[in-house]
Amino acid sequence: LKMADESDTPEVSELKQKINKWLDEHKNVLELNIRETSPNHGLVGYYSVIGQTQNFTQCGTAPDSLFIHSADNMYFNIGFAEKISRTDSVDTLRKQFQFVALDKLPMPDLQAPSNWIITPQTPISSFSDGVTIESFENGRIRYHIDTNFFAVYGNIPQEHPIMDAPSPPGTYLQVRRNFQGKITIDMPMFAT
Repeated sequence: LKMADESDTPEVSELKQKINKWLDEHKNVLELNIRETSPNHGLVGYYSVIGQTQNFTQCGTAPDSLFIHSADNMYFNIGFAEKISRTDSVDTLRKQFQFVALDKLPMPDLQAPSNWIITPQTPISSFSDGVTIESFENGRIRYHIDTNFFAVYGNIPQEHPIMDAPSPPGTYLQVRRNFQGKITIDMPMFAT
């Protein structure tokens, strides 16, 4: 049997070393302070993004109950049990809060080739433990996430991937390593 590392290309091996060095230098902690000041950037109601106007009855799928933030190197969301409005209190948000998902986060100062997407991975796709909604005022939310990551994943997006086929060698990697995440998010909700 060949170990996965035996088939790494030189670029993948070098990138894995950089990731391990980054984690060592940061003492196995990813600290992020994500702040948006423009009302046009921030968390956007998911269903307004996809153009969905139906009313849903499933938990967390009502319009204005799921909010996403998408940028070049970030994609994350926060979900609530019921519709949230700009005038709700922080206590209402805390009671209605259901989960966050951290699909894509940056690793600041990690020197990775520009064609690679590198992101830490949580053990489960969405979670509520370790999330504290600190404030909500005038449609602006601030929340803090203390979580664990189990790996760093990287890939070179393929223009025309073949369904159910493995990615070509040298286009993906995973560095399995437990580390902490301390993330503060401060941005407007209902961004346009």
